[in-house]
Amino acid sequence: MPDGRHFAEQPHFTSGYVAFWMPALALALCVWAFLRLSSHTRVTRGIRRSVAGFVALFLVPGLWLFGSMPVPPSTRLTPEWIRQLFSGGRIIELGVALYCAVLYLKGKWPIPAWRTLVLLALHFMYWFYMVYPFPFAARSIPIIVSLCSSLVWGGYIRSPRPDNALAGMPA
Repeated sequence: MPDGRHFAEQPHFTSGYVAFWMPALALALCVWAFLRLSSHTRVTRGIRRSVAGFVALFLVPGLWLFGSMPVPPSTRLTPEWIRQLFSGGRIIELGVALYCAVLYLKGKWPIPAWRTLVLLALHFMYWFYMVYPFPFAARSIPIIVSLCSSLVWGGYIRSPRPDNALAGMPA
């Protein structure tokens, strides 16, 4: 027999996810609308060319860093927090990924496309393993979105057309 409590007052497993995903979706839609409205500007073309790829590559590590690391009770970093940050090769993997992304952006990437796809898949599989404490959906959705975004960014960087032609402006 129902106890008369309102539906929203009852604890639910999904309430935390809804509380996160609704504002995140609203923020994503606002950013998308802003970038879409300003797509013909030089600043937005620069964001699409450089910033977007780094966001796609480092979104999941950032979620892990700020979501699963214990926050020190004070504003200073504790040795325990720093030790956890450097354990498991996390910093090395991030450094290698950053180096590879910069080489790719500058057009000096010496590795063929199929090997690049393997490296990209390994990068995201590593972070899928790193964010293991999160539930499956909470860790797989950002990884899938980041992987797809990275692939689109790679295609955009390698596109033979200049940025002006992509933005619908005369070359």
